[in-house]
Amino acid sequence: MYMWNHTDYVPKEEKLLPQYLKTVGYQSWHVGKWHVGNQKDKTFPTDKGFDVNIAGYISWGPGSYFWPYETTAEGIAPKEPDGKAGFVYNYDGTKQGNMRYWERNRVPGLYKGGKKGEYLTDRLTREAVKLIDKRDKNRPFFLNLWHYGVHDHKEAKPHLIKKYQEKIKMMGLAPTYYTDPVLKVKLLTSETNPVYAAMIESIDDSVGRIVERLKEIGEYDNTMFVFMSDNGPTTKDVPCSPMRGGKNSNYEAGVRVPAIIVWPGHIKPNSIYTKVIKSEDFFDTAIEVAKVDKNLTPQGNGESLVPIFKGQELSNRTRWWFFPRDQHIYGHRGGAAAYDEASNLKYVMFFNGDAPELYDLSVDLAESNNVITQHPEKAQELREMIRKNLVKVYNKMTPYRPYDKQIKAFINK
Repeated sequence: MYMWNHTDYVPKEEKLLPQYLKTVGYQSWHVGKWHVGNQKDKTFPTDKGFDVNIAGYISWGPGSYFWPYETTAEGIAPKEPDGKAGFVYNYDGTKQGNMRYWERNRVPGLYKGGKKGEYLTDRLTREAVKLIDKRDKNRPFFLNLWHYGVHDHKEAKPHLIKKYQEKIKMMGLAPTYYTDPVLKVKLLTSETNPVYAAMIESIDDSVGRIVERLKEIGEYDNTMFVFMSDNGPTTKDVPCSPMRGGKNSNYEAGVRVPAIIVWPGHIKPNSIYTKVIKSEDFFDTAIEVAKVDKNLTPQGNGESLVPIFKGQELSNRTRWWFFPRDQHIYGHRGGAAAYDEASNLKYVMFFNGDAPELYDLSVDLAESNNVITQHPEKAQELREMIRKNLVKVYNKMTPYRPYDKQIKAFINK
């Protein structure tokens, strides 16, 4: 969809999953973070096939995880937003109109009916359960529940923070760090963040409440659940050891996240698929499971996971990542990467002029042993694969892009 960054939005002409599910009678609801559309382009959830949108906005994260989420009880910005009085700026330094920080952190639709102490994760879950209870029982449903947690800033229920503070103390854990060999930044390697742990527990409780409600109404066995994260952790305060990098990084800590799929009667419980899947696969999977006419859907970059559910393996694929912005705090230099599943070799390149790297992920998940001199032909093959993909999509991305000059020189070779 030509999106590489959180300031990009889904193209106006792009059709999304709920629009295809409508063709086979689905009712679709979005609850929580949206962050891929805006009002001007009419790319909010209800513009893209969802019947209901609760709390989906341009927001990348709430002003607070506790009601009224750093606004007034009516969802209006305070006259002097505490610590957030400045304007939102684009990466090129231009101001985003008159948009103040609080506007970027709103969660519309949740102010009415809230009360002091209400935690955002719990509220979103309650709203999701309400939608399930009010559903048209004669039609299938698609619930797109995207929690704002876990995100920076980190904020959790006090009693859960205390619980994990005591557990960390009881286990005798202390912060440990890995120092990036190039950038020399310290990245956390120990599970010693009680606030993060508390936020995760709230997410777990949320999923549990959804599952229990579906069991109570007899829909659990008729539902496929997909649970995953959108990117790796903020490794300045959350570990991803032994992997290298973190959020926004093309190293493994940035792109490798767990995925859990449950579909009673179709997926064997506790089964594990060890090959890599990618987020695009979920679209193709949902299309097949919902029995949408494939002639109506575009040919994308994903592949249905249904064969995996039947005990089969998908064929080897080569995939690539692109994030051309430096995020030194997470050990990332702006660049791109490509991974060849057949050889388990991953190529990492940088747009600042640093030498490229090649890693064998079958034995080096930490990406610590650069083997590019042993496999120069594979490195060149993956580099060319990145270049060809950028030729197709780069000019369709948003106009401002870090390393623009260097990237254009690379793709025009």
